[in-house]
Amino acid sequence: MVTAVRPHPRPVAPAPRLPALRHLGPNWYACVMGTAVVASAGAGLPRQPP
Repeated sequence: MVTAVRPHPRPVAPAPRLPALRHLGPNWYACVMGTAVVASAGAGLPRQPP
């Protein structure tokens, strides 16, 4: 059975941005992702700290 796709009845407004995070740029994304990569790599090591 095939149903027709109906458009949304009204346009959806984009979510408001948080003013506290507006000043963060791409450099913060790179810093956080770099930390996550190092943490993931450290968790995958065969040895665990004593």
